[in-house]
Amino acid sequence: MINLKKNTKFLKIKFFPAVDNLHDIPNMIEDLGGIDTCYGGIGIHGHVAFNEPEPKVQNTDPRLVYLNEYTVTINAIRANVGGNLVNFPNKALTIGMKQVLNSERVRLYCRNDITNKDWANTVLRLAVLGSPGEDYPVTFLTDHKNYKVITDKSTAQNSNHIL
Repeated sequence: MINLKKNTKFLKIKFFPAVDNLHDIPNMIEDLGGIDTCYGGIGIHGHVAFNEPEPKVQNTDPRLVYLNEYTVTINAIRANVGGNLVNFPNKALTIGMKQVLNSERVRLYCRNDITNKDWANTVLRLAVLGSPGEDYPVTFLTDHKNYKVITDKSTAQNSNHIL
């Protein structure tokens, strides 16, 4: 989700990408003066709002993406679908990493959840302390001027087993 602004007057616009508006999003964001706050999640492989690891991910625009196997697997586990990876969605829409990086503020959520799996501990540390790189796209935000990660105590702790 993104909140857009125009000329210091904040517009209360909540906007979600859709297949029929993906190519309009960059111009719409620019016409409205940019993104004030971008809210999203961090995935197990460091994706941000489904911007999966790929070459030059930091320069990508809104698009349909194919989710990698890590993302599909952890999302299927969290969704309690009994391991049905074949029928679990393997595509998503994203506003693009370029748009996320150009936002005034970025607020990302990264936490273990009600499944009691400690899947997010490592990616949280990369999101906060990692060096920028395409292998974990969230690391491109470590240099952002107004970037925060919202988490919980369980995710901030060490994993149950250290390898």
